[in-house]
Amino acid sequence: MSENNRKIAQTNLQLYIQLKKTDLPNNLIHQIQQDYSLAVKLFGDAIRSTGKPFLCHAVGTASMAVINGANPTEIRAALLHAAYSHGKFPKGKMGATAKNRDWLRSFTGKDVESLVYEYRKFPFNQQSVDKFISDQGQPKPLERSLLLIRVSNEVDDSAFHGALLGNKKRYKGGQWLNAMIALCEKLELPHAKSALKQASQDLSNGEWLETETSFDRREHQPSLLRLMRRQIFGGKTN
Repeated sequence: MSENNRKIAQTNLQLYIQLKKTDLPNNLIHQIQQDYSLAVKLFGDAIRSTGKPFLCHAVGTASMAVINGANPTEIRAALLHAAYSHGKFPKGKMGATAKNRDWLRSFTGKDVESLVYEYRKFPFNQQSVDKFISDQGQPKPLERSLLLIRVSNEVDDSAFHGALLGNKKRYKGGQWLNAMIALCEKLELPHAKSALKQASQDLSNGEWLETETSFDRREHQPSLLRLMRRQIFGGKTN
C-alpha cells in the first residue's frame, strides 16, 4: 500500500484525528461530527460497487480534501458531496429538490449546501476534464473548489485497488486516470497526483487477483434500515 493511501481516512474517527493534526480551526471537528451524522442519515445503508460502505467513501473524499489543502467549507462539502446524487432524505425523495436543499441547508448553512449543490451540477467527464487541462490559466475560485472535491472523490474511489475492483467503465484502459493525473498537475495537487499514479499502477498490474473478488450488490439483501424505509415510504424491497 502506498504512503498516500495510508493517509486517507476511512472512518470518522480517523478523520477527526487527521483534522486534529492540522492547523484548521478547533470548531471544525465539531462541525464535521455534525456533518457526519447527516452523512449517516443520507448514506448509512449504501454500498459501493467494491463492497465498500458509502460512508467510508464520503469520509475518504473529505480526508483527501484535507490532504489537498482544502478550506473548511470545501472539506465539509466533500464529506457530503454525494448528497444529491446518492443521498436518501427523510421524506424518501432523492435529488436536489427544494425541500431537500432546505433540509440540508438547515444543518450545514448556506455556503456548504451551495457547494454541494454546485458539485451535483458540475460537468465532469473526459471532455470537460480535457478542456480544464488545456485551458490557459487557473480556474476561478468556485471552479477550483469543485475540481478539488472532484479530484478528492476520484482519489478515494480509486485508492486501495478501488479502480481495479470497482469494475467501472471510466477506469478501463487507464485514460481517465491519466487525465486525472494531468489535472492534478495543473491544479498543483502533488499528493493527489501521487495517489492517482499508484491507482494507475494498480490498475495495470491486476494479476495479483487470483480469484474474482468484485462485489455484486445484487446478491445481497437490503439492510434492515432500507427495508424499514421502504415500508414507510413505499417501493420495492429487492
